[in-house]
Amino acid sequence: MDRSGRRVLFYTETTGRGGAEISLRNLIAALDPALDVAIMGADESVCAWIASARPGTDVVLIEPPGHKFAFTRFFALRRELAHRRPDIFHANLRTTADARYAVLAAMTVPAVNVVVVEHSPLRPGTRLGRWLKRRTSSRLAAHIAVGDHAARLVEAGAGLPAGSVMTIHNGVPDDGIASPRPDGGQVVAGTFARLDRRKGIDVLFAAVAPLQNVALLVAGDGPDRDEILSDADRRGLAARARAYTRTLSRPNELAHAWREAGLLNVVQDMRTIRMDFTSFADFWTPAEGGEGPVAEFVGSLDVAARLRLRDAVQAAYIDGEEDGPRSYAATAWVVRGEVP
Repeated sequence: MDRSGRRVLFYTETTGRGGAEISLRNLIAALDPALDVAIMGADESVCAWIASARPGTDVVLIEPPGHKFAFTRFFALRRELAHRRPDIFHANLRTTADARYAVLAAMTVPAVNVVVVEHSPLRPGTRLGRWLKRRTSSRLAAHIAVGDHAARLVEAGAGLPAGSVMTIHNGVPDDGIASPRPDGGQVVAGTFARLDRRKGIDVLFAAVAPLQNVALLVAGDGPDRDEILSDADRRGLAARARAYTRTLSRPNELAHAWREAGLLNVVQDMRTIRMDFTSFADFWTPAEGGEGPVAEFVGSLDVAARLRLRDAVQAAYIDGEEDGPRSYAATAWVVRGEVP
């Protein structure tokens, strides 16, 4: 098939690098060079990093329509898509509710084939979100999940027909066999993840258990933390496993974990992150359609409880003034090191 000139536009609304973004970067690096590829998203640094895997890839920055009242952003995005006229609009989703209005905008542009790739099975947290997911999913050129179990969970969570979500596993670059450690010591297999059964951390445990020269490093937290760590003990990994599953608040504790994993020249620093919101709706959207423990908790509430919570948070956000832009700050520990 001659793919010369076919335009593929990859879309992401993320502002950070995670598994979904790494997978997308690996994908564009492996695509046929004849394809005309572009990355569209909200964060310049993330989009540039993804695009760097394929020299010559255009980056298009937009303001994503993050909620149902973001009409100006919705129509601005649609105009940009109509101008570019991609053959394929590929939406790279962090959760099933991610980028739902961007997907809808793409569907209104004639001759654009819309493809959605699901990286997490967390269901939309609202009735409107699930309704919109069902309506848009029925018109997709392809609806893809990165695993069979994830595909079935997406279908069940959004009320989609069984078998409507196909599976294409993420590709991983083959960089060859790692160089042996200079000291001939143990190899360290590590994971930094939300400790949830759906993450499949038990698969890592099963792979490491028979390999006596492999140590295990587990970092993160989540609802199934105790069960997952107990599973490591049951598999006989207690002597070879180190877990960091609480807040790392001791001096240089995070850097120490990275050094134990074998990284060199490790540096730890504290960063302040500024978070800007255009309105309360912009602030609240991740709680109803995002990922992580907050969105999961909000999604578990019945409608009345969710509305009470929303009203209470809105009152604190507005604080007796007009709704509008707000800026908040958060701090985080950042660590970096070099792979030997």
